Amino acid sequence: MVTIMTYREAHFVGVAALWAEAFPNDPPWNRADAAIPEKLAHQPDLLLVADDGGRVVGTVMAGYDGHRGWLYSLAVEGSGSAKGSGRSS
Repeated sequence: MVTIMTYREAHFVGVAALWAEAFPNDPPWNRADAAIPEKLAHQPDLLLVADDGGRVVGTVMAGYDGHRGWLYSLAVEGSGSAKGSGRSS
């Protein structure tokens, strides 16, 4: 069963692997090792992980400036998208 939760350090390897698969051409400053520490310093509760039995199967990073909200790094594991993960209900 997939559970959506706030990012924890234990998720790092899974998130980094997912982002490398989902965003292979991202510049270095958007990769997990650079982006996650920055996000954790500002609005850490807006980095969410979809966890399936301890395996990272999706992520979304959001931002909010008090007026507008943005979604970044919305990624779903390739096998998960075929099961409906990442699709609105």
